[in-house]
Amino acid sequence: MTLDIDAARKLADTATEGPWAYNSYSAVFSTPKIKPHDDWLGTIGEHTLERRGECAACGSGSTGCALYSEDYTREALVAHVPAHHGDTATGQRVADAEFIAAARALVPQLCDEIERGVDTIRDLRVRLEYLTEAATEAARWASIRPGEAGQALEALCDAVSRTAVVEGGSRSWSLPAEPNVDRLRDRHNRLWVRARYTNGPDLWWQGEPGNGLPCLWMELLSDGPLTDASNEQVAA
Repeated sequence: MTLDIDAARKLADTATEGPWAYNSYSAVFSTPKIKPHDDWLGTIGEHTLERRGECAACGSGSTGCALYSEDYTREALVAHVPAHHGDTATGQRVADAEFIAAARALVPQLCDEIERGVDTIRDLRVRLEYLTEAATEAARWASIRPGEAGQALEALCDAVSRTAVVEGGSRSWSLPAEPNVDRLRDRHNRLWVRARYTNGPDLWWQGEPGNGLPCLWMELLSDGPLTDASNEQVAA
């Protein structure tokens, strides 16, 4: 079953305004929505403002308050649950009434949480797609010929650092920019030296250029935190 968030919101939006409450007998009602009748404001006496029943302010024998208006509601009844004895619900019926009352606020809150979750999943799927592409490029890097190195490294960096655009707005994410230094130390105190290339991304070599296998900036980040080693004395 697919949950229709728009339909759920429409049900909540068209229902009686909340919050709702259970009156501890057998009724669920909305909070009072008081809109005093203009005539009532200048009337001496206490009017019941009820459709039926005697109203002392209207006079003995009255069969309803003359100032009754549907705009004035002290308890806007939403639902009844079956009463066990008289007008009082018990046991399971009490739990049902409390659930109905709580649903008025709970349904919109759940819709908000679900929509946030859907946005997060969509964002993660986009990121996973790009990371999968980056992993594919990394695997290809292991078997390329020397002449293809610059092109492969450029494609790898592009795959990892591109911006993910998701429905509802853009969420940019990228690697921290390379600092404008040529010597860094990683968390193992190893020295890394940068070699700059005109036709490809810069590479980081351990100790000195040409020593072992180079690293891209994204690979070097995994050995962080990195510290600037530019001021260290270079061995002769």
